[in-house]
Amino acid sequence: MGKNLYSVPALDRGLDILQWVVLASEAVTLTQIAHGTGLKVSEVQRPVGCLLQRGYLTRTAAGAYVISGKLFRLAATHPPFQQILRVAQPLMSELAQEIGQTVHLCVPDGDAAMLIADAPGGGLVRISLQLGARLNAESTVSGRLLWAAGVLEKPKKPVEALAKRLLKIAEQGFERAPSEHAEGIVDTGVLVRGADGIAVAALTTSELRLLVNQVKKGDLLTALRSKAELIGAGL
Repeated sequence: MGKNLYSVPALDRGLDILQWVVLASEAVTLTQIAHGTGLKVSEVQRPVGCLLQRGYLTRTAAGAYVISGKLFRLAATHPPFQQILRVAQPLMSELAQEIGQTVHLCVPDGDAAMLIADAPGGGLVRISLQLGARLNAESTVSGRLLWAAGVLEKPKKPVEALAKRLLKIAEQGFERAPSEHAEGIVDTGVLVRGADGIAVAALTTSELRLLVNQVKKGDLLTALRSKAELIGAGL
């Protein structure tokens, strides 16, 4: 009882290593991988070699390892993502240029919002977001939007204050709030709905509070809603 019938130790080890390298901010050595995953160097040598041979890792001139673009390519060709990216990317680029702010698109991914597309703003100062990042459902505008729409898997009920906030988001159909991860950034987001009315993504802009060329709140929300409707209509 309680035993994992689907456990494959070698595969588990390889996936643990892959996930750890993905989250690393720079190229890493075998020793660093072993330390980060709690394994011995001898235990990571073969899995790393396999991941390198299969193209999931690449090796720098200094002999360190870094994640390749293979995972992203596989994710980008996943049919649901391929369709929404085809429709959304040009519209997001248009919006980013119009408002001069970064625009990103997130889809439901279990209990989080996964960022699958990013269009940098045309202003002098730009925000760069990590594609493939999983955004917390409680602490991000994109996550709360998708949670309020009922398309995320949440293991427990939200606390009372958050429940009221989610209800308000559901009623308004949007949220605008200061970033909980960086000062000086205000996020505004709306839902993208398919033909059946079900939310399929959150379209959000991360607005830098610049001293000049600020976009008015009403204009920003109108522009977001317009592009979200066009994306939904194209799915």
